[in-house]
Amino acid sequence: MQKKILGVLGGMGPAASARFYSLLTEFTLAEDDGAHMEILLHSLPQIPDRTDFILGKSALSPMPAMRASVLRLAEAGAGLIAVPCNTAEFFHGGLQALCPVPILRTAYESARFAAMRKVKKLGIIATEGTVKSGIYEKHLTALGVGFALPSAEMQAEISSLIYGSIKKSLPCDESVLLRAARELKKEGCDAAVLGCTELSLVPIQSEHEFFIDSLAVLAARCVALCGYPLSEKGRRYSTFT
Repeated sequence: MQKKILGVLGGMGPAASARFYSLLTEFTLAEDDGAHMEILLHSLPQIPDRTDFILGKSALSPMPAMRASVLRLAEAGAGLIAVPCNTAEFFHGGLQALCPVPILRTAYESARFAAMRKVKKLGIIATEGTVKSGIYEKHLTALGVGFALPSAEMQAEISSLIYGSIKKSLPCDESVLLRAARELKKEGCDAAVLGCTELSLVPIQSEHEFFIDSLAVLAARCVALCGYPLSEKGRRYSTFT
């Protein structure tokens, strides 16, 4: 496969984008520097909040800034673009219609990964914007996978973890995610997706096999689609058979 330059529209949020770059490096099977991917990263934290816009809390659309960024990456030579933000997939159709190179969809890739791993019912742990948009539900339904959402009370805790701790670079622990996992298991889920890329930053020590890391799935997909061999760790998240 001819190698492609990967373009990354980052900054949503910055810590998740930094983690994504790290995963791209970890997931590439390489013996020296020159064997790693060529990556163009445009980190733009000033993009208006996706969830606020989807929920109607803000009239500032993220689309203009996102559109300018993906076009900039395409013009710079990117052959594939990744947007490590699940909520941003709400705007994918409009972005892809204007962009000459493929833009990967984080939620779709994660739902597909769950289906390939024979998950029967997937819990969705995400931002309120992603939940309201129904992105995961649409993909999972098309793939024949059941789903469940956290209770309103649990969703409030998840949102507080994302916006009150992770986005503020404050310490966070796994307790919120573990409580969400217990709740979703009671709903019959045999796995749950970390459907906000910033949740990948939470250090999960237990129950880790229950969670599907959407950021890791996206990273593995990028490495493979850009024509690079996956490391053993990267193959764990690959949707290639």
